[in-house]
Amino acid sequence: MSKAMKMVLIAALALCGIHAQAEMALILGVRAANRGACENNLKAIGDLIAVYTTLEGGQLPAADNAAGLKEFGGGYSQCATRHFKTDKETKDPVERDNSYIYLGGFNLEQLSNPALVPLVFDKPGNNHVNVLFADMHVESYKVSDIKSCTQIIDELNKEKKFPEELLTKLQEKAKKIDEALGYEKK
Repeated sequence: MSKAMKMVLIAALALCGIHAQAEMALILGVRAANRGACENNLKAIGDLIAVYTTLEGGQLPAADNAAGLKEFGGGYSQCATRHFKTDKETKDPVERDNSYIYLGGFNLEQLSNPALVPLVFDKPGNNHVNVLFADMHVESYKVSDIKSCTQIIDELNKEKKFPEELLTKLQEKAKKIDEALGYEKK
């Protein structure tokens, strides 16, 4: 092979490497942007929850998931069109199309440590989970192979070390949600 041909081949390989690096950077940038958008969605949902609980003496709707979200009423419907999938006619949340799990029934004014209590989080199936806590802060966790809400609660417990009573309540809720939505238990 001639020296000129070797130079052309090296240049072509270098361009392929640069292209691959640029493509990887783009993919990682899109993923980061999606995580940021999801965190912002949860913050907006937190704003809605804060207003609702102010009007309801701290009490959240009792039902979990779409049924609980529906109880937020008009304010929820406006928020839902941006952050949850809704039925076009009724504006009610459609469970199968929602991106989030909602854990209802808490009274925010009665929680001893709201920063520990997850209220809304991403549905299982991603390599990360964003969580809105009862004090309205959002945290993002890198997880792998999470296939159920029970697993999400278990992962959060490793980090947060929930008090036993709270852990039991969260595990019971997660188990019911997993059964209702057909998530695997591992």
